[in-house]
Amino acid sequence: MVFAKDYVGHWGIYPAMVAFGNGLVHPDDLDKVRKLTPGLRVFYCHSSQGNFLTLQYGNETYRVKPDNFTIVPSPSHSFGDTVKIMRSSGKTQDAIVEHIIWHSKKNTHYYLMAVEGKLLSRWFFEEDCQPL
Repeated sequence: MVFAKDYVGHWGIYPAMVAFGNGLVHPDDLDKVRKLTPGLRVFYCHSSQGNFLTLQYGNETYRVKPDNFTIVPSPSHSFGDTVKIMRSSGKTQDAIVEHIIWHSKKNTHYYLMAVEGKLLSRWFFEEDCQPL
């Protein structure tokens, strides 16, 4: 049997996050969850209390039941990290990690980055990002 505390300190996906009406999300967090766009976001399991996990995504936290939390490998970069990316022009540029998403077909992370406060539309995989 897996307990909520077993997930603490791990990264994972929570595919049922958008299915907020099924009792999996803490009632006090429903409004925040409704604002999430669908997708396999990669959350950090910050803590557990009672029957709920506290998942962190960027600066937001969400309390959910552990039923649908699936552990994935830790990403190489975290929210707010500054990394060097290769642009399509061939030039490198500093960018900030804004989103971490799970690519289910490739079983890997990809990142959405911001440059000078503007979110880029291109996806960046682990090999596209170098730490500073």
